[in-house]
Amino acid sequence: MSTTYKALIHESTDSTTLTLKDLPIPSPLSTGSVLVQPLFSNLASYARCLEDGKYMRPISFPFVPGHSCVARIEAVPPDATKLKPGDIVWVDSLIVSRDDPDAQFLIGFWNGTTPGPQKLSKEVWSNGCFAEKVVVPLENCFVLPPSLFQAKNEGGLGYEVKDMAALSFILVCFAGLVEAGVGVGKTVIIAPATGKFSGGAVLAALALGAKVVAASRNAEKLATLYSLPYATERLSTVQMTGDTDTDAAALLKATGGDGRGAHLFMDVTPPLPTTTTPTHFTAALRALR
Repeated sequence: MSTTYKALIHESTDSTTLTLKDLPIPSPLSTGSVLVQPLFSNLASYARCLEDGKYMRPISFPFVPGHSCVARIEAVPPDATKLKPGDIVWVDSLIVSRDDPDAQFLIGFWNGTTPGPQKLSKEVWSNGCFAEKVVVPLENCFVLPPSLFQAKNEGGLGYEVKDMAALSFILVCFAGLVEAGVGVGKTVIIAPATGKFSGGAVLAALALGAKVVAASRNAEKLATLYSLPYATERLSTVQMTGDTDTDAAALLKATGGDGRGAHLFMDVTPPLPTTTTPTHFTAALRALR
């Protein structure tokens, strides 16, 4: 049995390449640690920074990137009572200290800004999911039932592993939508709505039962949102023009109902190199009740 596994290592802040290296497989596993084999891990937008040597987020080098994945469990610790080898799991990237809930960081992505999470990310959970194996906290593994991957003609849902990996984009906005009370009877404007995270927000809001108004400048990408579940019943799209008055009127009309506007606006604007308020932001605010 092999005692090592291969992983992509990002060596330093000025490195422009990822190096494939052999790392030792930890044995035995410590209490509360699970050894998993990543099956699919998404490339996030920060992957560009790994190539151009401009990775600016606080993290300890060297490290293995990859902030979440769908994985197969290879080994469990002695304190595991439900997880077992062979289970397919979603590995959540948010690691929370077991004795300080305020000490949090994202595995393989960001090690926080205070001593607590920085200690954990450097000394305990230092590697992400761009590897053949990774050790993660027991509580960060969520079992995905086999029925998700069974063919529809066999009574399953017919998903592929890569479909479940999209949870890394969907769950970011899902938490905010739930906290805001989005659900049946509510109308939410999501703008922009055609990126990885914003598209995930559209899917999450539809799944929660809300009516969704998705806005973007890209009409072609807006059209693809109608392939999402429940979109034909509860999705409206608005192609933004950049004119605040025109866009506000179009958004208000798309909310339908009594004409009072949406209950909520979720802004999913990526970082901008300017302090100017985007026109879609003002337009969406004017379309709220």
